[in-house]
Amino acid sequence: MLARVETCVSELRNPSRPEIIERDLREQRFVEHTLQIAVQAALDAASHIVSDERLGEPRSDRELFDLLARAGFLGDDLAARLQDMAGFRNVLVTATTASTWRSSARSSRTASTISWRS
Repeated sequence: MLARVETCVSELRNPSRPEIIERDLREQRFVEHTLQIAVQAALDAASHIVSDERLGEPRSDRELFDLLARAGFLGDDLAARLQDMAGFRNVLVTATTASTWRSSARSSRTASTISWRS
């Protein structure tokens, strides 16, 4: 799971043609889908750890990372960034308009700077 996260993040940090993302539907879909995969893999890994370590019952995806931080698996800064990414994934899943894409594209630039290590 974590290797998949690293692969996705690497692909997003080095887009083949970043200048066309806002006007090329294929590039948009690649970025959206790759972000969704990365965040989902991080959520899956977090869920396994929370379950295996019996850290509690999270009420949301975001709370998975809070539980990991409270147990010392993640630093607070990384947990907060991962919580933001979980929320951003939900935006991507429901993004359907060009204006939403532009907002998502701006956020993806921020998302691509994420460090997956604490």
